[in-house]
Amino acid sequence: ERAVGPANLTSVRDVGVLGEQSFVFGEGKNAPTIVLSGGAFNGNADPLGDFDPGLLYGGRLEFQRGDTYRTWDPEGGVAVGAGVSGLINRELATSTSAISGDLFLRLGPWSLVGEMGRAVIRPTDVTEGAPTVLEDTTRLSWSAQTSVFIGFRDEQGVEVAVRASSFDDNLRLSDNGDVLILHGGAIWRSVLPQLDLGAGFIHREELGGVKLPNDTIRIWTQIRPRRR
Repeated sequence: ERAVGPANLTSVRDVGVLGEQSFVFGEGKNAPTIVLSGGAFNGNADPLGDFDPGLLYGGRLEFQRGDTYRTWDPEGGVAVGAGVSGLINRELATSTSAISGDLFLRLGPWSLVGEMGRAVIRPTDVTEGAPTVLEDTTRLSWSAQTSVFIGFRDEQGVEVAVRASSFDDNLRLSDNGDVLILHGGAIWRSVLPQLDLGAGFIHREELGGVKLPNDTIRIWTQIRPRRR
């Protein structure tokens, strides 16, 4: 489950073309690496068509040292990563521009992940369609997570994590679009080969507007492809 901030600010599944280029400085799996990526997409999250003439353009610049896409590592070690991303989406009657930055740090069994993003939605040509906003609207998101991995043997172990994430869908307003979600839980890594089991508690807090009792307890399973 993605954090509420990044999931609402920039996260879509879209059809398009993406290019990526890596620059490795040194040798070995922990060599410092810079990754550049960019692409163009249909911009409306519809895999079977395109209902407006605009395109979404996105790009990312990333630095990584070590495996920065996994919060736990039975072998320990250090991993450091940082990235900045941006997008422009020109829809029929609105235009969205967004930028975000993220950091990753893993020191042995401990990891820390943080992300912050900002988006501005503007109405454009209202003669062709109804805009999703009536005036320039600024949205803000942030997320922070920390975890500890307690290893047993081989790749088995329990990872305990907490995460806080916030999303404000309009900085001018204080309403139910201002959300804070807290996650806390644990996952048993490799309880069977490539199989994880986990459970967690999720608390949702409306920072403005009407308070809603919607806390949940969840359990899940995860099958991971074998790493080469």
